[in-house]
Amino acid sequence: MQAADGDFYGTTFYGGTSGAGTIFRITASGEFEVLYNFDPESGKVPGYPIGGLTQGSDGNLYGTTCGAPAGSSGVAFKFAYTTRKLTVLQNLGNAGGDSGSTLMQATDGNFYGTTSVGQSIFRVSSTGTDFESWGIGGSPQDTPFQHTNGLLYGTNAVGGAYDRGVF
Repeated sequence: MQAADGDFYGTTFYGGTSGAGTIFRITASGEFEVLYNFDPESGKVPGYPIGGLTQGSDGNLYGTTCGAPAGSSGVAFKFAYTTRKLTVLQNLGNAGGDSGSTLMQATDGNFYGTTSVGQSIFRVSSTGTDFESWGIGGSPQDTPFQHTNGLLYGTNAVGGAYDRGVF
């Protein structure tokens, strides 16, 4: 994703100093730099970021990890790229485990994402103090999006709570 500073930011699922993924920056002139190395062995942040990054209205980058290896849950995180500080907003175990999508910021200021393992959609605030998840079934596949009517939409791999393949 291209941030407000004009540089491009992304994640790698593997790689970095511990093999558990990175957050990187590529400048418009093509300079590459690793900004953050996920290190699940440190016990702080499960690695293996999945999905892309989203720049919030506060300028920070937001994303999720899947928490591999199996048995650990992913997290929703905030990354201040100017200071290279990563903050865990929420452990996604309460939403059913691994995230399956890029986060999106809705007009209410909160971030929304999905978990493929837990088959849910979740909401987390930019501070992590507000979190809620809803089981929808059907293995959500994509980043939710918000219609101009304010409702969130997305797709499921199969049926789901509403048995239409959408939520």
